[in-house]
Amino acid sequence: MKLPPHKNPFDDKGNLDPNRTASAPYNFVPLPEKVVSIEQEELQDQDRFHSDRKTGYFEVELTVKAPLYVRCALPLADFLRSESEEEKKRPFRERAKNTPDFFYTHDPKQPVIPGSSLRGMLRNLLEVVSYGKIADVMASPKIFFRAVPAEAEDPLKQPYVNVIGNMAKNVRAGYLIKHGDQWKIQPALALKSLQLKSGPKRNDRKDKGVSDKNYLRIKEKDIPDGKVSNLKRLNDREYRPQYHEISFELGQETKWVFNKKLGKKISFQEAKATAIGDLDAGLPNKGYLVCTGNMLETGDETQESPRKTFVIVPEADTSAHAKKINSQAVQDYLDALTDFQKEDPFDKQMGMLKEGRPVFYVDDAGEEIFYFGHCPNFRIPAVLDKERRAATPNDFVPDYCKDTKTLDFAEFIFGHTKGPNSGAKPGDKAYAYASRVFITDAKLVEGQSDIWLNKETETIVPRILASPKPTAFQHYLVQQNPNNSRQLYHYGSKTPQLTAIRGFKYYWRQGKKDGLSEHEWKQSIAENDAEALKKLQEKPKDDTQHTQFRPLKPGTRFSFRVYFENLSELELGALCWVLHPFGDEQQEYCHSLGMGKPFGMGASKLEAKLYVCDRSKRYSQLFDPSGDWHTGCDMAVSLTSRETLKNLIQPFEKHLIDALKPDRPCQHLYDLRRISMLLKMLEWPGYRAVMPDAGGKLMLTTASGETRPNTRYMMIRLPVGENQYENEYKSRPVLPDPSAFGGLLGAQAAPSGDNKDKPDSTASPSPKSAAPKPPQSKKKSQQSKKPKASNPQSKQTQSSPSNPPATAPAGFSASKKEWATIVKPMSGGKVQIKTEQGEEIPCTGFPGYPAPQAGQKFRANVTYEKGKAVKAVFKGWK
Repeated sequence: MKLPPHKNPFDDKGNLDPNRTASAPYNFVPLPEKVVSIEQEELQDQDRFHSDRKTGYFEVELTVKAPLYVRCALPLADFLRSESEEEKKRPFRERAKNTPDFFYTHDPKQPVIPGSSLRGMLRNLLEVVSYGKIADVMASPKIFFRAVPAEAEDPLKQPYVNVIGNMAKNVRAGYLIKHGDQWKIQPALALKSLQLKSGPKRNDRKDKGVSDKNYLRIKEKDIPDGKVSNLKRLNDREYRPQYHEISFELGQETKWVFNKKLGKKISFQEAKATAIGDLDAGLPNKGYLVCTGNMLETGDETQESPRKTFVIVPEADTSAHAKKINSQAVQDYLDALTDFQKEDPFDKQMGMLKEGRPVFYVDDAGEEIFYFGHCPNFRIPAVLDKERRAATPNDFVPDYCKDTKTLDFAEFIFGHTKGPNSGAKPGDKAYAYASRVFITDAKLVEGQSDIWLNKETETIVPRILASPKPTAFQHYLVQQNPNNSRQLYHYGSKTPQLTAIRGFKYYWRQGKKDGLSEHEWKQSIAENDAEALKKLQEKPKDDTQHTQFRPLKPGTRFSFRVYFENLSELELGALCWVLHPFGDEQQEYCHSLGMGKPFGMGASKLEAKLYVCDRSKRYSQLFDPSGDWHTGCDMAVSLTSRETLKNLIQPFEKHLIDALKPDRPCQHLYDLRRISMLLKMLEWPGYRAVMPDAGGKLMLTTASGETRPNTRYMMIRLPVGENQYENEYKSRPVLPDPSAFGGLLGAQAAPSGDNKDKPDSTASPSPKSAAPKPPQSKKKSQQSKKPKASNPQSKQTQSSPSNPPATAPAGFSASKKEWATIVKPMSGGKVQIKTEQGEEIPCTGFPGYPAPQAGQKFRANVTYEKGKAVKAVFKGWK
């Protein structure tokens, strides 16, 4: 399967464009170009130990490198209490759900890392490194979107307008009715049928298009105080969506618009509510006043609502035919309820679906309603091509990555259960197979006392993790045109032809070379907004996002065991690689687990010793010479020895490389570009986020002068001046892949086969930057040497490695294209090269694939200043 390539937002000079580059504390290891599967016939019986397999255990010590926190589960009584209304009235720190204890089994002062957390951490890493499936992407959430207001360049603007219409002209209003399990909409009376202020029903030709509508907007300022009982104003701190039964008077007002065809302004009459009051106010028309959200979703009480209007829906037209809502559309709506749609006056399970409630919808002349919502500019589902349902992230996982009929390494070693769609029968090994790896809880190494980041009796209230959801398609989906907002792919784009999910999500490690003090860690984790903390204490009921915890400090050590049974040398090598990622000898790699990963929390270093047991020796005697039980295990082998680790993982690496058939020679897995990206994500100390108040823009310049993306969350309201804010998401900048954080390791090869000609994810957008073709066979190569007719003049004027151009004259200042030779890769995506005159200079703009190799010839635009070469830009391999 050939996947669409992800491209980074480079400018025309081959550098990341700061205006198109996004920042996030996470990134993605790309999907496998192919899945390395295991034949089901290799599943051995598990009722005995096999002489050709390995059994034993790893003794593992885990050292906390960044603050670590795994929350303890609540006792049943506390869990039930946490769901009660009374619980919401309790002080924030006394609520059951905010219990700060680290996970423990007996004593809260003796923290324990549950084996299930360690198991998940290791299995996930095995799935990635072994080119396994990504089969656990759920068919939720259902993707809905709204593009009001949207920039003209926003790729969602036109799909939204196609459904809703300009100024929501396709939207109609009605009332929900329910017949059994079926939801229907009874249309509201059309405005043209209502009683006008002047007496007759409104039915004039000039505003026919407007009068076909059956709802109208009314400005909040046009509703006098006291006219509508219990109405909460948009800027009221206690504001929430409301429905009020009302009566109203309908009039008309003259509006002027410019007509392009006539070249002048023309007037028309538009409906207007000239009076409004409670239902018993005696006004001629009846209906509902619908007050939707005030758009103050950030919770900043200093803001004023940008919304200025409410909506009036006339009473139901009982003579009209009730319209059925598509049952799949109803289910999609329920599956995609937001927190806002679960709050009062909506229902936690049903949202706005309530008998008799006003509803807005698009009648697309079909038999059923597919688009509906609680306000005129409601969210609509992202619909896949030729499908009448909401898309989900799972739809953007290629079929080969979630094929239930194949087994990958993770399923083979950690066990699996298959459903009826696998084609296997219950009782077969292919249907269910027990794990051959068992992981204990990690317990605190004895002799440690000062282990908490804060004092043992104190807790930390962390900052709210306002993570962008998967609907941020510019982060979560492959993008091929990152520099053009209009051409970004979204959840309505064709998959897998145009886009797919980015891959396996990992969080950056965020330490520092010289280490971070406990104070620095607390500063980067704890909530520092004084107003938010004050509100938390004064109005705890209003806060559902903050919590508290008690994390462990860096340097705390745990130990645990990983037991294994009946593993081949190949499988044992896979487990060794996962425990000790094999990459750059000078680089430290860390695993990650627990909460707070966006803050850089959870990074942990593993050091393992391997014990392989001889089953026959184990049962040859009861005790060993020291009087302990005789285990039959060999002497410990430390995986911290690089040579030892290399030998242990060699069968696993060879198997994968043979199966993938890379397009260039590979000695280790890190020679594969995808695995080098994984290792980049595991690097310690990694890449620390710089917050806006410390000058942290979306692109950072390091102390060495290199640039890289930031690793903080972007902000919807970034302060840029006094009472001035900027939405960093507005232009939808694209998240670059891990290669944007410096040079990758190894040969950066890709699997051959369907994907051997696949463009690299960091290829320059310049059409001149084309990667060289794979090596041809000897026969084809000889044929390509046949002489071809050519222009003699071009032979004289074009340079080549054997016919270089004349040396640049002294004082020459300009740029010219010439052949150059790669000397060595540098950091920051640059490469040191040698010009035809023998000068060594930095060169940028290289495509990410294939990786630059020392000795390669290529074409470059070399810039000269006063006869001296100073810099160059890659222009092609030929």
